[in-house]
Amino acid sequence: MLWRSGLFNFCFYLLMVLFLIVCLSLLFLPLSFRIKLFCLWGGVVMFLHRWIVGVEVEVRGLDRLPEPPFFVASAHQSTWDTQVLFYFLSFPVILMKQELFRIPVLGFYFSNLGFIPVNRSGGVTVLRNLLAATKTALADKREVLIFPEGSRCAPGNFPVCKPGIAFLYSHLDLPCVPVSLNSGLFWPRRSAVHFSGKIIVDFLKPIPPGLPRKDFMGRLEKSIADGNRCLIKETAEAPDPPPTVKAALERLSSQLQTENQGCLAETNDA
Repeated sequence: MLWRSGLFNFCFYLLMVLFLIVCLSLLFLPLSFRIKLFCLWGGVVMFLHRWIVGVEVEVRGLDRLPEPPFFVASAHQSTWDTQVLFYFLSFPVILMKQELFRIPVLGFYFSNLGFIPVNRSGGVTVLRNLLAATKTALADKREVLIFPEGSRCAPGNFPVCKPGIAFLYSHLDLPCVPVSLNSGLFWPRRSAVHFSGKIIVDFLKPIPPGLPRKDFMGRLEKSIADGNRCLIKETAEAPDPPPTVKAALERLSSQLQTENQGCLAETNDA
């Protein structure tokens, strides 16, 4: 698996550079075409991953997606999420950490596509600017893709969403589609090693607009967490699961024990 991972990583970064050169040479074309070209990159990554490493992809719940505009709030476990997930949307705008926009050439390209930088340490003014930029994108009937955890979270950990997603939800009156996945089991964070198997992406039941902020956050985190747990267990029961599953199950067991203790404490207090 090591040599396959090395070959994939080499092809991935080489083709990324070549793809970026092609995309930059076509900036004069309409935005809709440039977005479709950008989304094509997700297909390239999936092809390489399957051909070299043996990773298949199964997508569930696309029939649950409402008509744009809407939010997609996805679990974030792996680099895979930021390289592929947008492929399944028709006209996405991605909220990305501000640091990526400071990378020469790449940051300019993201800005040209209308992607939105997120200052993860910002205050009220930053949130207002984020809201204004998001409204501009939504005026074009785009799907807003956001990773509400803010950074990659190891499979099995309970998702803790940042307040920015609640701020946008409460001000934009749009449905929010949670997404669960198991990508971190096959393309682990902070690792150059990849494992064969099946990455599953599940677009869950949309959360309707208009809920109180606390209710929305609770429902979003629970939807993502429950979906992630099911996918971890499904992967563990599949033939020849990746070695990362064991650690994920241990984290999952620890999380469930913590939740049960919390529920017991609440019952005793009552």
